[in-house]
Amino acid sequence: GITGNPMTFAMSFLLAGLALALLLWFLVGVSAPAAFLIFLAVGFALPLLVLRRACKKRIAKFARQLPDALDMIVRSLRAG
Repeated sequence: GITGNPMTFAMSFLLAGLALALLLWFLVGVSAPAAFLIFLAVGFALPLLVLRRACKKRIAKFARQLPDALDMIVRSLRAG
């Protein structure tokens, strides 16, 4: 899962985007504007997509477990 320092999470994507853009720019010969767009996509858009996916997974897991938890609470209250 996504745990730890949020700055580390953000910096890892920024550095990965920068490294990929520079590699494509220098080694493959991608134009500078295209390399910049790749940097923006990997550095800024990809983290948002990863966080959105993790949030949806967490909500789905909570929704799956909620009926069992409510049932356990009801049975505990009835038992006294």
